[in-house]
Amino acid sequence: MNNARLRAGRRLWIGLPGREIDDDDRRHLERLRPGGLLIFRRNIGDLAQVARWIREAREIVGPQLHVAVDQEGGSVTRFYRELTVFPGNSALGSIASQELEAAERFALEQGVASGAELYQLGVSVNLAPVVDVLDLESRGIGTRSYGADFAHAIRLAVATVNGHREAGVRCCLKHYPGLGAAQEDPHFDLAHITVKEEVLRRHLRVFESIIRECPDVGIMTSHAVCDAIDPERPATLSPLVVRDGLRARSSFDGVVMSDDLEMGALSDRSFDEVVRRTHDAGHDLLLICHDRAKQRIAHDVLTELDSSAQSERHQERLDAFARLPEGRCCVDGATVAESIAQRAITVVADPNGLLPLDLDRVLVVVPRPGEEDDRCDPLRGEPLTIVAEGLGGRGRVVEYAAEPSAEDFVRIAPCAVDASALVLFVGGVRESEARRDLLRQSLQWHPKVVVVLFGDPRDAELLPRSSRAAVVVAHGFRAVHQRAIVRFLSS
Repeated sequence: MNNARLRAGRRLWIGLPGREIDDDDRRHLERLRPGGLLIFRRNIGDLAQVARWIREAREIVGPQLHVAVDQEGGSVTRFYRELTVFPGNSALGSIASQELEAAERFALEQGVASGAELYQLGVSVNLAPVVDVLDLESRGIGTRSYGADFAHAIRLAVATVNGHREAGVRCCLKHYPGLGAAQEDPHFDLAHITVKEEVLRRHLRVFESIIRECPDVGIMTSHAVCDAIDPERPATLSPLVVRDGLRARSSFDGVVMSDDLEMGALSDRSFDEVVRRTHDAGHDLLLICHDRAKQRIAHDVLTELDSSAQSERHQERLDAFARLPEGRCCVDGATVAESIAQRAITVVADPNGLLPLDLDRVLVVVPRPGEEDDRCDPLRGEPLTIVAEGLGGRGRVVEYAAEPSAEDFVRIAPCAVDASALVLFVGGVRESEARRDLLRQSLQWHPKVVVVLFGDPRDAELLPRSSRAAVVVAHGFRAVHQRAIVRFLSS
C-alpha cells in the first residue's frame, strides 16, 4: 500500500457490522488500514468477546489502531449492561448548581473510573464529554448536557477529561460550535443554530476554555448550520467554522473529527461531496460508522486529495493524539455512579408535602420500552423495571405507549380511583404533544400526583402554574437513576 493510501486510511474511523471479525471484515480492514474503530451496541456481546474483537482488529491493522466508543453516561452509553453506567452530564450539572466543588470531584472520579474500565478493555478514546450548553428552547441535547451554566460546563468537562487522562484514555469534546442552541437532532435532520453572535461567543468560549487547560483533547464538529459563522453550510463542511474559527480564532491545533458522515443531516448530498467538503473544511478524522461502500469511497477520495504539506500536518496531529499515558484500573465506579445519581435528584415542587411517599396503594405509571436504536441509544430498550418493582410492590403498575394515546388514558384513569397517590414517570415532554397531554391528564386523575421527570429537567416548566403536584427530576432513566429515585421516594 502506497503512502497516500496509508495516510488516507489513518484519517478514517469506521464501524464494523457485528461481534466477530469475519473474512470480509478482515479484507476490509487490510484494504483501508483505518486509524480507528468505533464500538456500537451491535458489536457488544460480553466483555471477553469485545476484548477479543479489539485484539483481532489490532492484529490486522497494527497496535496503533484507536478504538473509540460513546460512553458518555446517561442516555448515550454503549456499554449499558457490561460496564459501570454513570448518570450522565445532567446529573453532574444538577450537583454543580448546589455545590460546584463536589460536582467537580464527582466528575473527576467518574472520568477516572469510566476511563479505567475502557482502558482495561482496550478502548483508547471516549467520545465524551458533551459540552453543549442548553440554550433557550434547544431540543437536541437534553440530559446529555451539563445544563445552562457556561462556567459549570467548563469546570465539569475539564475534570472529566483529566480523569480519563489519568486512566490512559483520550476524550473528545462534542459538538463544536455548540449543539446546545440547536432545535433539531442531527441524527435525523440538519440542525440550525440561530442565536446572535454575542450568544454564540459564549458557547464557543466553553470549547476555548477547556482546550486551554486540556490541549490534548479531541474536538468533534456538528452537522449544524451556524448562521452567525456560515449560514450556507453545516459546520462539518465549513472552512469558516473549522479552519477560520476553531483553528485560527480559537488557536486549536489538536485533532478535529467529524461526527458520523452518514447521519440524516447530510443525507441530501452525494457522499463523495460530503467527504471532499469535510476534508476541505479542515478535519483530521472522518467518522463513517455503518456503510462499508461509503467507507471505501472516503478512503479513495482522501487518497486522491492527499497533498504533502497538508497531509503531514494531519499526520502530526494524529501522532500527538496517539501518545497516551499509562492508565490505572483500580477505581470503584459503581459507588461513584450511585453517589452521583442520588445526590443529583432534584425536587422542583412539593406544595402538598407528598414526599417521601406513603407507598401503600400507590399507582405507578411508566412508559413501555420500545426498540433499541444503534445510532443514538436512547430510552428505547431500557424498561423501568427497577422502578416498577421498587414502587409497585404495595400498589399497581400501569404502562403507557411511548406516544400515549386516548386508549392509554382510558386504561389509566380508572386505576387511579382507589390509589393513595399517582406517580407518573415521564420524559421527552418538550418533544411530544402526546406526553404533554398525559402530563396534563394525570393532574386530573388524582389529587395527589408525583411527577418524576427522567428526561430534560426543563420539562418541569411545562406543568400548569396552578398544579399542586410534587415534581422530582431524576436526570435519567438508566438502572442507576431508577435505584436512586426508588430510594428517594421510599425514604
